[in-house]
Amino acid sequence: MKIEHYQSWTRSTAIYPAAGTGEVAELMYLALGLAGEVGELTQLQSRQHPELLKELGDVAWYVARLASAFNLTLSEPQLAVSTDFATQCLNLAHLAGTICNSVKKLYRDGDNPQLRAKIQPTLLEIVAQLATLATDSDSVLADVLAQNHDKLESRKSRNQLSGSGDHR
Repeated sequence: MKIEHYQSWTRSTAIYPAAGTGEVAELMYLALGLAGEVGELTQLQSRQHPELLKELGDVAWYVARLASAFNLTLSEPQLAVSTDFATQCLNLAHLAGTICNSVKKLYRDGDNPQLRAKIQPTLLEIVAQLATLATDSDSVLADVLAQNHDKLESRKSRNQLSGSGDHR
């Protein structure tokens, strides 16, 4: 699945406060969700973990929604520098923290285009990290996105998008 199509499709599964508005409330929800998913990813401790591609897909969903909230269209990324798994997770955690901090400033100091513009390259860097992690795990980002798409479409068809947990 191409990332552009995936990003557009994520709108159909966006059920949260201020979804699709680009308002700070939406950004806060998405930034916190991104940080949580990156935290889950770092718990895996190995590229061989059977849940890795699922967690990469969950991170990708939050990045796609954030990009949409910033009116940024994602495109196929160039791969980041490949490093060991722990370093890649640390890089993702740093990037997610950077986004959370920037959204906090939008909330604290007021929404402004200059700060919004600074967040966009960080989102693109996260996508490059996701693509690299997928490739280093003998997969590709398109497969990660397709797997996440299928999981969420199944939940959507069963009216189970809201809530929490993997067994929806």
